[in-house]
Amino acid sequence: MAPSRPLIRTAVKLRETYVQRAVYVLEQNFLKRMSDFERQKQTTSSWLRQAADDGWANCSLPLRRHLGLLVRSVACAAADMTAQLQQPLVFVPDLRLLIDELQQVDEEFGGLEFELRKKYFSVATEPISLEDVYLGDFEIRLCWNRLHKNADSLCFEIVALDPHPANEKPGVTHPHVSDRTLCAGDAAVPIKHALEQGRIADAFCLVRSVLLNYNCHSPYVPLADWGGQFCFNCSCSLDGDDAFFCGGCNHDLCSDCADRCRSCGCTYCDECQERCPACSESCCPGCLTACAACQVRHCGDCLQSADAPDRLLCPRCLQASVAGQVDNDTRPISPNNPLETAHESPVPAKSCD
Repeated sequence: MAPSRPLIRTAVKLRETYVQRAVYVLEQNFLKRMSDFERQKQTTSSWLRQAADDGWANCSLPLRRHLGLLVRSVACAAADMTAQLQQPLVFVPDLRLLIDELQQVDEEFGGLEFELRKKYFSVATEPISLEDVYLGDFEIRLCWNRLHKNADSLCFEIVALDPHPANEKPGVTHPHVSDRTLCAGDAAVPIKHALEQGRIADAFCLVRSVLLNYNCHSPYVPLADWGGQFCFNCSCSLDGDDAFFCGGCNHDLCSDCADRCRSCGCTYCDECQERCPACSESCCPGCLTACAACQVRHCGDCLQSADAPDRLLCPRCLQASVAGQVDNDTRPISPNNPLETAHESPVPAKSCD
């Protein structure tokens, strides 16, 4: 599939940033160290002028020691820079490689979003749960302008799309994410190498791996102390006044997802409770009783005794019984038409006389 225009423009911006990074690294490794020697040269000149004013004999020994230290530091720096020059220069990936990497990210994550003005591109993860703690889904952003100085995990921002933060710490949305900053742990070095070599897709996969795994040795907040409860139905955060318990499946529920049985008062989730067909009130399965005629289960308030104390009928069947159309010899009334009887005979047509 041909790359889209935003993808190509992002690849161009990425390559420009890698070029800027190569220049920055050379400046830091060579020009900055040379400027350090220039400052030491000025310091030595001031020492010489001071020696001329105070008399050479009084400061010749300290000055000789200073010059000796300066010479040794210059020699060490020269050897270090010579060794660095023997290494390959900072890698700058070509445009074709960066386009391929971005396309691979798009295929791996099923969608790549570009924010050219804000200088980042991003993907979204699936909802993440670690050790039965639901954390939600996350957006992984690569801010390419940060590559200019540091090609490492700090170039990434981790944004919680459905935040379930640690208790009383809203900035910690994941054991390894605080204020959108990722603590990469053992993956920090592989992420750094991947970004330095232009392997954008590998870097994204490594960041996702950090989010999908829990390292108990380096969390911002341990999962054991994550605290708080979450509604099983809608996954919203629960506090003490808004926490309920399903009597059927034992899951935690919020007030919007918990229904009380009108008979016993216990709370149930949508899957574990039923509704009385007569009054439409929520009831637990144990509080529903079958109508003696139609066998449809109703709550106790909607069933009434008919001709016998143990013969409970729903409102429709009770109405039919009062009309004399329900007795012990008839078959159960159809719930769709409770007035229908087993011994229904056709009504003879009236004559036209």
